[in-house]
Amino acid sequence: MAKHGALLCSYAFTILILTLILLCNAVDEDRHAHVMYLGSLPDDKLYSPLSHHLSILQRVVGRESAANLLIKNYKRSFNGFSANLTEHEKEELANMKEVVSVFPSTTFQL
Repeated sequence: MAKHGALLCSYAFTILILTLILLCNAVDEDRHAHVMYLGSLPDDKLYSPLSHHLSILQRVVGRESAANLLIKNYKRSFNGFSANLTEHEKEELANMKEVVSVFPSTTFQL
C-alpha cells in the first residue's frame, strides 16, 4: 500500500513539474518591437493619443501589461505607437478595424 502511495506521489510531482515548465515557456514567448499605424491624427482638440493607444493595446494584452509593453506613442507626424508584442498579439492588433497596419520596428545604421 505504501508503495502505491509513493508511486502516486511521484507521478503527481512529475505532472506538476511538466505543467510548470510548459507555463514558463508560454510566459517567455518572444516579444519584438512593432509599430502600429492608425492613420492620420483626428482634428478633435480633446483627442488624447496616449489614452487611445493604451486602450487599443489593453484590449489585447490586458490593462496592467499595456503600460509596460508600450515603447513610444507617435502624435506629431502620424497617429500610432510602438510596443513589444508576441506574434499572436501582433496579429490580434492587425485585425482591429482602427489599426491600418502593423510592421516590425527596425533600426538602421548609417
